[in-house]
Amino acid sequence: MTEDAVIVVVEVEGDVDANVSTRISEETASPVRTITKHGLAGDASTWLLMGNFLVTSFATLAPILANYMQQRRVKSIKVGDITIENPKQEDIDRAFQAWIERGSAST
Repeated sequence: MTEDAVIVVVEVEGDVDANVSTRISEETASPVRTITKHGLAGDASTWLLMGNFLVTSFATLAPILANYMQQRRVKSIKVGDITIENPKQEDIDRAFQAWIERGSAST
């Protein structure tokens, strides 16, 4: 399995509970920056930016965001060069598996 670090960006509609970014940071050992973005219509979304995010941390990220995904509030997750719009748990699992396979294929 690879331990390559990637940049992960999660876009969530509205505000994100501060505990979410703290929990992600603690459980994945990745620093998390939270940025609020306002659209032209005045709607707000929050971007969670994670640098040096380890591929093996995907399994930890999905349960933390599960409530937001169930409410359909997660607009997108960008992992390296892959963007998943309106992700579901299965999408995160597939992305995680793809990164594992990509890493094992390069070793």
